[in-house]
Formats: sequence, structure tokens, C-alpha cells
Amino acid sequence: MTSSQTSRYQAVLSRFERIFSRYFWLIPVFSFFFGWASFVLVQRGESLAQLIALMAFGGWVWLFIQPLVARRVFGERHQTLSSNVSNFLSQSIQQEIFFFALPFLFAAMQWQSVGQIVFTSFIVGAALLSTIDPWYDRYISRYRLMSFAFHALCSFVAALVILPIALKLPTEKTLIVALGMLVFWLVFATPKVVMLMPTGRSRGLVLLAVCAVPALLWSGRSGIPAAGLEVSSAVIAADVQDHEPVGVVEQLSVDQLKDGVYAHVAIRAPNGLTQDILFEWRHHEYSESIGADITGGRKEGYRTYSMKSNFPDAATGTWYVDVRTAQGQLLRRIPFHVSPSI
Repeated sequence: MTSSQTSRYQAVLSRFERIFSRYFWLIPVFSFFFGWASFVLVQRGESLAQLIALMAFGGWVWLFIQPLVARRVFGERHQTLSSNVSNFLSQSIQQEIFFFALPFLFAAMQWQSVGQIVFTSFIVGAALLSTIDPWYDRYISRYRLMSFAFHALCSFVAALVILPIALKLPTEKTLIVALGMLVFWLVFATPKVVMLMPTGRSRGLVLLAVCAVPALLWSGRSGIPAAGLEVSSAVIAADVQDHEPVGVVEQLSVDQLKDGVYAHVAIRAPNGLTQDILFEWRHHEYSESIGADITGGRKEGYRTYSMKSNFPDAATGTWYVDVRTAQGQLLRRIPFHVSPSI
């Protein structure tokens, strides 16, 4: 690129940066709005939600090509401009992805799961950090390690939320792909970050973190909300007829268990998504899992149920039916109480 071309690019991008710096607060507002719009459209099964998700996907792609584009456009002679513009765009896209993801995470989060509360709160904190320029400049953009870690987190969240909507990927596969994206970023960044570390101990800590973070996320995957899925109803019933619960109950006697108990749910999912789920019947140390599957697209949610008639002898007390994904992510917990026979 010639000097005159670079100067023109510099003038255009500098003007772009000045304009958006004045209205920077609009980015998270619009991102959050588009996230809610996409969330509503997904529940209605409309294809416009896929278009919005693909727009967010385009921002995700930028995070991968940012360093290459900056060097290609500006070269080594304009490192300051390259860094300012690329950091500005990356921060904007991180805001877009975080605020796009939040409505889906809020909808999927279960208050009975401490892990899901912690994970969602952490993403809320990251989203706020990306919008507060003094904090972002002080804690993220100035440090290569934190910048790459923030990129990796953003990539993980993008895969977690966008893939089920745009590509109809089930959550068990989405988690694996999202984790793969996180590992890719960590491996990509590790050599550069390690070279910046002043001591052997700090280099060792970086390498330990690169190995530990994916392992911790995988072991705690049940604490990650199943973005894109939402339970619209969940009840215990005495029977199911024409896919509808009959005789909804919260308390049963031991004698009534002999006729069978039904856990009935309706789960909203993106149109075209096929998802395996598990009904986990729990009572003290007793546990039994029964599989089922759902298909997305129905506005009221796909209806399915699990029927159990074989109960242990000591069945009195409080039972829980945990509806989970194949990877263990909690979708809903349904309690019911079994009383002694009269």
C-alpha cells in the first residue's frame, strides 16, 4: 500500500473513530436490543433470527482476522493507528457479542444451579467491562495476556449462543465446539504471551492456566446455561393424554406411585434444532436417568415426558426430576412429595 493510500485510509478511519467515540454507548444498547429481538424471533421460529445471529457471527469472525487485517492495511509504519483502530473495533464487537448473548443466557439460566448463576454473572461483568472505556483500557487493552483472554472468552460465548441459532447445533455439540474455539485462542496466544513473561515462574503459570481453564470449564459444564433452550412449562402429572398433562399434582401417596408418575415438559428451541435431553429422577442417594428428544420450532415449546412406575421401597419424602441436556446442563428442576399410605 502506497503512502497516499495509507493517508486516505488514515483520514477515513480517524473520522470513523471520532464519530463512534461520541456515540459509543449506542453499541451495547443496540446489541442488547438485537439480542432480545433475536430471542423473541427464535421462540416464534422465524428465519430473521438466523439473520441477526449471522450478523453477530460476522463480528465473531473479525476477532480471528483482526491482527492479520491490521498489519495488512497499515503495515509496520503505522502501528499506533493500527492498534487504535483494531482495538476500537474489537471492543465494539466484543460488546455486540456479549450483549447479544445475555438474553439467551438469562432465559436459559436456572436459579437452582449455582454454577449457572455464577457463569451468567461473570458474563454480565465482562459485558459491563467492555462498555466502560477507562476500565477496558486499564485492565484489558494495555495487557497482551488480558486482551487474549478476553478474546478467548468472547469467542467461547459467541460459539455457545450463536451456533444453536445459526447452524442448529445441539447443545452437546455446541459445548464441544465452543470449548474447541477457546482452546484454539489459548494455543494461538500462548507463544506470544509466554515470550512477554519476565520470569520462568510466570511462564509456567501461563502454561498451567492454558491447560487448566479448558479442563475446569469441561468439568463444570453443567453450570453453563443451555443457551437457545427454554422450558416453558414443567409439571408432575398422573397421566398424559394427547401430549398434554392430566391431573397435575405436587404431592402423591405411596399407593399412587404404583399407577405411574409423569414428568411433563414443554421446551422452546430454535426451529430445526433436534436436541437430546435427560429426565433424572432423584431421591436422596437414588438416581435414575431416562432419555428423550425434542425438536425446535413450536411456539409453545416441544412437548415430551418421562414416565416412571418402578420406585424403590423407601420412596417417601421429596423427589426431584431434573431435566438436563446430554452434557448435564440443568434446564428445569421439578419437585414433588411422596407421603406414606393412609
